[in-house]
Amino acid sequence: MTHPVRTHTHPGTDSHSHGVEESSGSADGLGHVDDLAAIERTAEVFKALATPSRLRILLVLSHGQSTVTNIVDITGLSQPLVSQHLKLLRGLHLVSVQRLGREAIYSLMDDHVAHIILDAMAHTTEPLEG
Repeated sequence: MTHPVRTHTHPGTDSHSHGVEESSGSADGLGHVDDLAAIERTAEVFKALATPSRLRILLVLSHGQSTVTNIVDITGLSQPLVSQHLKLLRGLHLVSVQRLGREAIYSLMDDHVAHIILDAMAHTTEPLEG
């Protein structure tokens, strides 16, 4: 099952901009610097993304919804490991599940998840300057 990669651009930015959205709460882009709860939740998301197996699962889902069996087939990870990672990713609201009878269909919670991963991967594959 393959689907086109989802793309998302943030309002107020383009593909070459590294600016902060103006809706971040202040004109200087520091609107969230004092929101300790949001910072803590964001750190948890980055911890989850720090595992190559989870990144692989999320990359599969960035192409569209998928079953556990399909994720296992594409990634080569074991079914119990995929299920364990999906449970953690669901708890962080990075993926959602829809049940159709006995089958569970997983998808990314929203395009922001794919955007974070694809931007980070693009960054790591850019040629080094200097």
